[in-house]
Amino acid sequence: MTFFRVFTFMGYGRSSRVSLLFGGITYYFMPNFSPGKGDDILFIGLPLLVILLRAYIHRGKEKRKVQQG
Repeated sequence: MTFFRVFTFMGYGRSSRVSLLFGGITYYFMPNFSPGKGDDILFIGLPLLVILLRAYIHRGKEKRKVQQG
């Protein structure tokens, strides 16, 4: 997260979401001894869900701002 904050001038929220996504991608490609893909899907799906939820909330705020103005 520090890399994104320092070198790309991202805010704390965006850099933490990107770091969470990259951590999930890294975990997906790590060898593990647990059978199945459930944990891999969780570690990729949760960050994607957070990012999509944030985009949905942001879009709703933009629509309300346009309707008021």
